[in-house]
Amino acid sequence: VREWVNGMVRQAAEGHPVVVDGRDMGTAVFPQARVKIFLVADSWERAKRRLIQRLERQPTREEIAEETDALVHRDAKDEAQTQRADDAVLIDTTYLTQEEQVERIVALARRAMRTE
Repeated sequence: VREWVNGMVRQAAEGHPVVVDGRDMGTAVFPQARVKIFLVADSWERAKRRLIQRLERQPTREEIAEETDALVHRDAKDEAQTQRADDAVLIDTTYLTQEEQVERIVALARRAMRTE
């Protein structure tokens, strides 16, 4: 199933620039992509962001700690699928706003488009 889905994603992207998101996009689905970005953030910050989005309020320290434990456990389990491509640009988003993250990614994409 996984190979079929990857093939469908590749087919949908044929002939035009695309932006895709996923654990293995730069390694298994689009290994020849001109721009590959690997986002990371501190587990506590990731947990806090997820809870704010889910709860639509500021979470308590206890809620963040519980979510952090769950994320760390899931990350360890998913480690085999979450490999950074050798040529991916690493962006640590721990202290970046969402707007700053988008600005950095767009700048990388624009730079790659100018050098084709």
